[in-house]
Amino acid sequence: MNLQLSIVVCTYNRKVLLRKTLDSLLNQTLHRQLYEVVIVDNNSTDGTSQAIAQLLRENTSVKLVAEKKQGLSNARNRGWEEAQGRYVAFIDDDALADKNWAKELVDTFHRSTPSPDVVGGIIVPFFEVLPPSWFDEAKEYRTWGGEERILQGREAAYGFSGSNMAFKNEIMNLHGKFNADFGMEGDEIGLGEETEYFMRLSKKKCILHYNPKIIVHHWTPKAKLKLGYQLRRSYQSYQLVKIRAAKANRVSFFLEKLARLFAASLLSLLTSPLFLLPFRKGKYLFVRNLCRLTRAVGILKIK
Repeated sequence: MNLQLSIVVCTYNRKVLLRKTLDSLLNQTLHRQLYEVVIVDNNSTDGTSQAIAQLLRENTSVKLVAEKKQGLSNARNRGWEEAQGRYVAFIDDDALADKNWAKELVDTFHRSTPSPDVVGGIIVPFFEVLPPSWFDEAKEYRTWGGEERILQGREAAYGFSGSNMAFKNEIMNLHGKFNADFGMEGDEIGLGEETEYFMRLSKKKCILHYNPKIIVHHWTPKAKLKLGYQLRRSYQSYQLVKIRAAKANRVSFFLEKLARLFAASLLSLLTSPLFLLPFRKGKYLFVRNLCRLTRAVGILKIK
């Protein structure tokens, strides 16, 4: 059988979660001879390689490689270079693939007309603990709705989330690698590597096919449900604005964005009715506007 799919899992210090991810990938409905799993260890210090040593011995379709250059983009690029399949899929090391995930990916590539360059689906969160009353659970979902279709316009420019996306293998040779200036680096919050890549592919008129039957369940840990983390993430989201400003080729883009975001968030924060704060809706609105204000401060870093 010809190898159809290479599944790349980039990992950093998540040996327990990684094993659960791999278990989900080794129990797919797609025939095992049709896909391989490429694990990219990005300088883990928690004994990741030892923790999965037996799994590697028992499964010849799973291989482990090391990427010494720190950063998720570097790890993804290395995994793509190692991939032997016709298509290359990415899933995070804290996610669980639906049992039909790999089959739906391959089938979507095979049956779709026009032939897609990229295929992706939805991400559904599962939480380590019950989210606090102010937390917006919708932020953890990644979906373009319930209709299978080719993404157009703004949707195509934003593409898919990094934990549920697949490409024709030749795409990297045609359009380049993930930009290592963006994305996570170890424990440091980083964003934008997928956004930058999909905006690049959008300019090249690549075809992105969305199928809501391609499902990944993504873990949301307790740490990400804390206000401090949400504010740090909002601050770091300036990177997304930087990407959009560069693609628009207008310095005024992010200045306008900054002015509007700062004014709107500050006004909303100051005018939030304090009597609503004890209630879920009031807490949610207050935190949302506080995150927007933090994001506006982050945009000031753009040079």
